[in-house]
Amino acid sequence: MLFSYNWLKEYLEGAPPARELAERLTMTGTEIESVAETGGGFTNVITAQVVECEKHPNADKLSLCKVRTGKEELAIVCGAKNMKPGDKVALALPGAELPGGFKIKKSKIRGVESQGMMCSEVELGLKDTSEGIMILPEDAPLGVDFRTILGADFMMEAGITPNRADLLSIRGMAREAAAVTQAVFKEKEFKVDEAGRPIAECATVSIEKGAPCRRYAARVIEGVSIGPSPDEIKNRLEAHGVRSINNVVDVTNLVLLETGQPLHAFDLDKLNGASIIVRSAGEGETIATIDGKTRNLDPSTLVIADANAPVALAGVMGGGGSEVTGSTKRILIESAWFEPSSVRRASRKHALSTESSYRFERGVDIEGVTRALDMAASLVLKLAGGKAAKGSIDMYPEKYAPAEITFRTERAARVLGVRVTTDEALNILSRLGIAGREASPGIISAMPPSYRMDLTTEIDLMEEVARIFGYNNIPTTLPIAAMSPGETAMATALRRSIRSLLSGSGFTEVMNYSFVSRELFAMAGVKAGKGVELLNPLTEEQAVMRAGLIPSLLENMARNLAWKREDLRIYEIAPAFVPGEGLPEERWKLAGLLYGNRYEPGWSFPKDAVDFFDAKGVIERLFEGLGIEGARFEASGHPLLHPGKTAAVKLEGRHAGVLGELHPDLWGRYGLRKPAYVFELDIEPVEKASGKGKKYRELPRFPESARDIAFIVSEDVPFGDIYEAIRKTDLKTIETVELFDVYYGRNIPSGTRSLAVRVTYRSRERTLTNQEVEDTHGKVVKTLFERFKAEVRVS
Repeated sequence: MLFSYNWLKEYLEGAPPARELAERLTMTGTEIESVAETGGGFTNVITAQVVECEKHPNADKLSLCKVRTGKEELAIVCGAKNMKPGDKVALALPGAELPGGFKIKKSKIRGVESQGMMCSEVELGLKDTSEGIMILPEDAPLGVDFRTILGADFMMEAGITPNRADLLSIRGMAREAAAVTQAVFKEKEFKVDEAGRPIAECATVSIEKGAPCRRYAARVIEGVSIGPSPDEIKNRLEAHGVRSINNVVDVTNLVLLETGQPLHAFDLDKLNGASIIVRSAGEGETIATIDGKTRNLDPSTLVIADANAPVALAGVMGGGGSEVTGSTKRILIESAWFEPSSVRRASRKHALSTESSYRFERGVDIEGVTRALDMAASLVLKLAGGKAAKGSIDMYPEKYAPAEITFRTERAARVLGVRVTTDEALNILSRLGIAGREASPGIISAMPPSYRMDLTTEIDLMEEVARIFGYNNIPTTLPIAAMSPGETAMATALRRSIRSLLSGSGFTEVMNYSFVSRELFAMAGVKAGKGVELLNPLTEEQAVMRAGLIPSLLENMARNLAWKREDLRIYEIAPAFVPGEGLPEERWKLAGLLYGNRYEPGWSFPKDAVDFFDAKGVIERLFEGLGIEGARFEASGHPLLHPGKTAAVKLEGRHAGVLGELHPDLWGRYGLRKPAYVFELDIEPVEKASGKGKKYRELPRFPESARDIAFIVSEDVPFGDIYEAIRKTDLKTIETVELFDVYYGRNIPSGTRSLAVRVTYRSRERTLTNQEVEDTHGKVVKTLFERFKAEVRVS
């Protein structure tokens, strides 16, 4: 928000220079993001008077003017047409420098020498638009530095935190500046000359029972003359980013900026029954707001209505049917306090954010309602004339009652790390407008003012004391307690190990939002309506909390492919969310994706593409690094994966995840030219199966003996079952079982495949005899035949 330093000084006596004030405000918690000098962004510009204007002898669209500076007359070539003899202007002399680094020098324009330039507001950096040369007031002195006429100012831009609604005004910021700098805060007084008839004869106000409006005040002024505002008010509004409308509307905007209290002026003759009713909108009602849009209403929206229909969205925007126009003669000025949640709801519902709604949403001072109303009425009488009705309407059924907060100096010393005496604390609280008294030694009873709605607890008061006392005045001390590093939780240690292992395998970690579109959510294989949906998503692309990670990795892949990065190894470890009995359940998952070539590009590397077994190998290496044994891979299905190239991962008999090739139907969606492989693991079963530690044993002292066996078996028999059956034939002597060949083709019946397995035999106690090996190997062959109907192939 922007603040004029000159405007602030109207409330301050003894204020420090602008930049010093900005520094001190920032050091006490009110960040001033920038300080910009206005009215001084140029040099060598003086006031002058137009003596005569003639047509340029060599150009139809240019004028040749003579101007007087008080010392000399100069010839100026100008393209504008709005000046005439006698007008006073801002003249940039040769050598002047204007905003943007534009330098003025004598020059010939169409053969005629121009000895300077008459300036517009845009050229001087005072406005964004102008209609020609800037015409100065008739009483402007000649030949003086134009900056003295403007009255140079400093515009301070402040970043106001949401809890400090009291700082959203000139008066509020001046109050804060007085507390910080110990300058004297000066109140302004506004007296309303009530020369009209009683207000009861002019208008009525009522508040519907249960309406979220705790106070509504109004004044009526009759006989106003609508017209433009004086330049002083226009300039002040425009410097703060507000466009000038007319004298009455400008007054309401000026009061909003100065006091922080939003106001609205109604054309009283356009209010049916001359009545104001604060109520909830009816089902099916509509209103055309002053921005020209028709808005559909429902009972969730609070409106200001007349006897027939809504005339304003309460706290947000007025209606076009009752706005002040050039023909307005009677006005009703509204000043109210609406519940922040009600205004916020209406603002979001209608996608309509205004200066008024911004302040109401954060909370305005309920005790400042009538003060702002009187200020506005006084200014309207001054600028638009008319007569103010006797008295005002003030519907305030439940008066504000300040809450009492106990402040203990001993506790403050422990919390803040510095001792602040009772007198010092009382002084600081007083500077902040907080009424305080010493209830007992070391204990202060404090009552925050109505405009400090953020002060509700003792710790809030401690923060106020600390920032005014000065954070830089709090000594730096080392903690007395012994410091020891905390132990890493098992889940955290596991995730770190996973990241290390996958990074070592050439994978890159990605991070995605936990929110996805409904389409991506459905791709994860969860039924529609079974997800955790957001009540108020930022976009439809982030409407549901994801239940799986694979869809997000596919989106990552698509973006990388669009950038021609076609060899991918990416993974993500993050929580997924599923509905629970109360709050959603958070389940950590690990997902990975492989796409492209198996090896990096190089003349000595084959250009083989990754396949199913690369993905399976990644999981096996991961489990090996985590000390997990006995993982099983079984044929399975998944909506995202190829029906015949998908496997479920099981640990200790529990489902732990899935891996496989991306479904062919999705190739077109992601622009694939070759298969992509993905896997997803649940962290919980991985965590339970890990952590057992690695087992070590001495190197074997006795020789091994290996036997190869080739056999034909049905395609439906998983090799995992075959592996387990062979191992269990003799656990003491069968050391390893390795599959070294799989063959489909000639002489192999349809629906079967040929497998070649090498079985290694070894005893850790003695050397096995050839007969012992043959006997055990015979048992293996028998097991294969009896259990799997395998047919042993003889070479």
